Amino acid sequence: MSAATEGPPAAAARVYITIEEAARLVSVDEKTLGRWSREDPTFPVLRRGRVVRVHRERFMTWLERQTRQRGARKAQETAGAA
Repeated sequence: MSAATEGPPAAAARVYITIEEAARLVSVDEKTLGRWSREDPTFPVLRRGRVVRVHRERFMTWLERQTRQRGARKAQETAGAA
């Protein structure tokens, strides 16, 4: 296969993905993901100048952790209201 026919590696095969690719993975707007990356210091983002990349595996782990924390908070709110 020649270099001319090879495209960039698939997002699933790369360690770092763009904000746009990460946003598509979780079906949110790119601006939302950008805000999360600026507001949450635990968000797995790499910034070098104007280049912004997200560590794919760490992002998925971060997202799972956010989902669990949100579920625990809702359970506490429901228990407190009862």
